[in-house]
Amino acid sequence: MFGNDEEKPQVKCDVENCAYNHSKSCSAGSINVDCSGSDKAQSCDSTKCSTFKKDSSYSM
Repeated sequence: MFGNDEEKPQVKCDVENCAYNHSKSCSAGSINVDCSGSDKAQSCDSTKCSTFKKDSSYSM
């Protein structure tokens, strides 16, 4: 998707317990966003980030 001359877009992440969240920036090599429940999203509320990986060292 990104050539050698292109930079990857910065993706903001507010999910504190995600293993890819580093200082509110997503560090995943690729990001997969799916519809939540149906085939077509109607708003951002009907999407989900399936790249999420729980940070096992996170404690509340």
